[in-house]
Amino acid sequence: GFFLAGAREVVASQWAVDDRITARFMELFYAQRALGRDTPQAAQAARMTLRRETDPRGFALAHPAFWAAWTVSR
Repeated sequence: GFFLAGAREVVASQWAVDDRITARFMELFYAQRALGRDTPQAAQAARMTLRRETDPRGFALAHPAFWAAWTVSR
């Protein structure tokens, strides 16, 4: 639907991810975009950073369930 509406790229989650972790991913993703990286590079950098972090509630985000959900479609 997004592509039929004219979108050139879509960043989407393949499964439900905690809202706080999603917000953190988006912060990291858009920071990378602001540095001039293209969408796939920005998503990869955000995923790599997120997997090294610890959630404010105290659990590590290294498990793929937290960082591997996001994909870029073109």
